[in-house]
Amino acid sequence: MPLDDIDIKNAKRSLDRLDETDQALFRLLEATGMRLSEAFEIDGELKERGVRYVIVGKKAAQSLRRVPLPAAVLPHAPKVIKGRLFEGGEPRHVKAG
Repeated sequence: MPLDDIDIKNAKRSLDRLDETDQALFRLLEATGMRLSEAFEIDGELKERGVRYVIVGKKAAQSLRRVPLPAAVLPHAPKVIKGRLFEGGEPRHVKAG
């Protein structure tokens, strides 16, 4: 579910309460607009013309795309992403009833 401006403001204000990994995840999602599930797909990076990027959207061929890593994210990312960037996965939704 997308966050509105107030949600983002509150999250940024409390960012220091998260561990470094969750802070990096939040920054990546905020800067790129990728879905949470896509962040958990990242398993390495590529580089073209000096621009670091990751591949996400592996569920279907039409959703596959390259996402450049924005400058705001780079200080919080490994120097080179080798393997999975984030462990775990998107929280499962609990069905009511």
